Amino acid sequence: MDGLFPAAPAPAPPGAAEAVQDENDMSSVDPQAPLPEASEELLDALLEEEDKDEMALWCNDDGRIMQMISLCLADFDSADDDSKISQDAAEIARNSITQGTQTQHQRDVKQYIVYHLKRDPKWNAKAVSKDTPHHIRMFIQYKCGPVDQGYKGCRYATAVSIRAALTYWYRHVQKIHDTSEWRVDDDGRCHGLPTRSQAVARYMLGLQKAKAKAGEISQPMKAMTASTLSKIYDAIVASERLTNAQRRQGIVRYNAYLIAFLMMLRVDEVMSLHWRDIGHVPGEDEWLEITLPPRKASQTGTSGRWRLWANDIKPYLCPKRMRILLVSLYGAAPDRNAPMFVQVDDSGALLMNKPMTAAQLSRSLQHDLRTIGETKWHLYRTHSFRRGGAQYRLEQGWSTGKVAQWGGWSQVEAITMFRYFWSPGDFSGFMHHFDRNAPLPAQSIRDWQMISQQRQMQAAHYGQMPYTGF
Repeated sequence: MDGLFPAAPAPAPPGAAEAVQDENDMSSVDPQAPLPEASEELLDALLEEEDKDEMALWCNDDGRIMQMISLCLADFDSADDDSKISQDAAEIARNSITQGTQTQHQRDVKQYIVYHLKRDPKWNAKAVSKDTPHHIRMFIQYKCGPVDQGYKGCRYATAVSIRAALTYWYRHVQKIHDTSEWRVDDDGRCHGLPTRSQAVARYMLGLQKAKAKAGEISQPMKAMTASTLSKIYDAIVASERLTNAQRRQGIVRYNAYLIAFLMMLRVDEVMSLHWRDIGHVPGEDEWLEITLPPRKASQTGTSGRWRLWANDIKPYLCPKRMRILLVSLYGAAPDRNAPMFVQVDDSGALLMNKPMTAAQLSRSLQHDLRTIGETKWHLYRTHSFRRGGAQYRLEQGWSTGKVAQWGGWSQVEAITMFRYFWSPGDFSGFMHHFDRNAPLPAQSIRDWQMISQQRQMQAAHYGQMPYTGF
């Protein structure tokens, strides 16, 4: 492992240094503002990112470091009280974020600790001093600095994730309850979170500008649209050129796509569905019900039932029709405890003991997008269905409150929800038709004609200029 870590902090990349030095006006930087959370979109991007030196980061003290991390995170909020009620309350506090986010945080913290222990074996991972913000910047620089300068070259999203993880770490090991500021007294005592310091805030702003200048800021994920789903349906379900096996595979995939889109589900929520979760009333042709457990954003809630209605105008968006197609693959009523989405082999046989995975669905989605000629297929991920579903419901005329309740967003996630409603990658940039009135349906035209005639009669009666209607 010699040579893996630099003996001393290397200089920041020219772009980042320039950006930081030029940023004299700190009005746009609020170190006390809420830190970006390592969202599911961000974690999806990070998990897809290759790190060829990942295993080389772990030293011989791997077990000891992980034990220390686990103990520190487990002790938080217990108030040094060994009573059962205190420990139960601490367990509930630890469940305030999902297990997936905790795992990602632990992964980032572990790399941070190993990096500094390699530089200085006496470095204290749990201590906070006036130099801690500098240590944080050093590690982020090591991970996200340019490759041609000997760094890892990770994306800016990785820096955001590391900052969130280290906020989580120092809040736990120092039992910091006041997270509103960072300050250092004249006697050297530190207060608050080092991740909120001006030094870290300036560095993050400079890094973001340097990445953007170098063209390394990744393009935002695209939202799935109803028109794109229509093309996918035609290609993998309705096309006459498909073999029987290809059509059966396409039916399974498209059902997963459609449910994720209509219900704004995360991919793990889709893959966890079983046939017992699908409520079908014999003879009921208008709707079906789907039961979901407490969702990621509302884990303290109870399971609920979502009713999806048939769509005769757009059959490719009809959950009833797609369910019928899926059930037809089984030949008989499927086992209630069986997963809803399973793998299909090259002969078209359903592999009942092999549920479809999120990774398989993601690869299939990009293959299907290439099949329909989507040039930006690489900007789509399985989370595109949740983003696109939110936008689709808004276009249908749903209020933001309905979308929030349907998609499982809490009140504190308003900013997150807005990012689903709008993203620069979802629009072409042409606004020529934004203000154009949509064509009126026939009934509305007749109503307007009647109103116009009444207004003309009133105008004539009072001797005013005739009203010309439209």
